[in-house]
Amino acid sequence: MADYRPSAAPGPYAELELDRGDGVPVALADPDVVRHEGRWFLYGTSSTEGFEAWSSADLTTWRYDGLVWRPRPGAWNDVASFWAPDVHRDEDGSFLMYYTAGQRIGVARGPSPLGPFTDLIDHPLVGGGFGAVGDGTYLRTGNVEADTLLNLDDQAIDAFVLDTTDGARYLYFSSSPTVGSTTITAHRLLDDAVLAPGPPTAVLSVEVLGWEGVIREAPWVEERNGRFHLTYSGSPFFNTCYAVGEAVADNPLGPFVRTGTGPFLHDDPAIGFLGPGHHALTTGPDGTDIIFFHTLRSSSARQARWAPVSHDQSGNLRLVDPPGRVGTGRSSCWQFPI
Repeated sequence: MADYRPSAAPGPYAELELDRGDGVPVALADPDVVRHEGRWFLYGTSSTEGFEAWSSADLTTWRYDGLVWRPRPGAWNDVASFWAPDVHRDEDGSFLMYYTAGQRIGVARGPSPLGPFTDLIDHPLVGGGFGAVGDGTYLRTGNVEADTLLNLDDQAIDAFVLDTTDGARYLYFSSSPTVGSTTITAHRLLDDAVLAPGPPTAVLSVEVLGWEGVIREAPWVEERNGRFHLTYSGSPFFNTCYAVGEAVADNPLGPFVRTGTGPFLHDDPAIGFLGPGHHALTTGPDGTDIIFFHTLRSSSARQARWAPVSHDQSGNLRLVDPPGRVGTGRSSCWQFPI
């Protein structure tokens, strides 16, 4: 595979060119994408006021569609730290948004991909003592990093919802069932904002000595040919070693078993491709699968990209025509090949 730098022009592997209609570039992390009626609707972590949306008819030119969700003043989620929305169409044609606010997960509904999204409940769905996650004693310092360290047992972040072919619905998220380490956890959903009784299930084991270190987050689950494929990010998000791996199970609640020995989407410093992760999957113009993800611009800035993906004989994800050594399993942080 020949080495080359990701194209600066719009297209596969290039950074998205986003602004708010004023020509000033906007950085967006944790991308989530919904394809609806011939357009792609993009959400992510981009504002301290709420969640914004962009849309495109060609994956090249993105139109700013404004804020589609914001917290109600004085509510539990009025914390100025919002990230990682997961939006999908519900059975009745409306759209649900599961999101993170202040280390807890909320849920909102809107009539269209552009909302406006309105919260369904006046408290977190999961975290801070809700959904059997945490003890409800939540210390807030005003600093996200400090809050994370002080409230690990109450943490629930990076929501993703899966509707299975048998009609069940599951909420996946990252939590800290083990002190000092996060992993992927799941709850059965009985309704949009109603969890099944009992505690959540940790669906992926903790492997501190592997490429993930102490972090497993940003889950995305697909049901393919009777099996469930979990793709997720590992290593701290602000680190160039941030990457995406895959695990497989016969049941939506796992246990999920990792495929290969390393991530399939990872860094390549030689071409300035650093810390790729927190992804979403959708279909491209020709109906084939594409993956959205972000990479590091600096220690405090990330930007979204997209790329085509396919599946190997086992149904596992593989990048199509990746740049440099990306996708070979030989990142600068983890040298063993898949």
